[in-house]
Amino acid sequence: MSFLILLAGGVVSIVVGSIWYGPLFGRAWMLYLGATPEEAKKMAGSAMMKKSYLIAFLSSVVMTFVMKNFENYTGVYTFSRGVIFGTFMWLGFVVPVLLSNVLWEKKPWKIFMIGAGYYLVLLSLIGGMVAVWY
Repeated sequence: MSFLILLAGGVVSIVVGSIWYGPLFGRAWMLYLGATPEEAKKMAGSAMMKKSYLIAFLSSVVMTFVMKNFENYTGVYTFSRGVIFGTFMWLGFVVPVLLSNVLWEKKPWKIFMIGAGYYLVLLSLIGGMVAVWY
């Protein structure tokens, strides 16, 4: 397996996340979490934020590694089938986990929708990407 695909998965995660939780849904996401814009600005350059980005990047590298290995076993080698594969991974693993946050931790449904949408896009992209990357 190419080390570059793992790095690419991590980069895609940060790029998609920056857009998703930035201009697309950032304000709504902060509102539903109860965070103020001032709190967000304070966190922006903090060491904690840098650590969070690093952990997010590394977790996406692991996710890409796992998806590439699963796809190798299933024989998924086209972008469109990789997207479908990623969508099924999202439906079977991410949605149930995020749903438990709503059901048991009483998180707002809108937080679920924003997070689930992000992971749908991310896993679909990574699924398509790793399917065609040898």
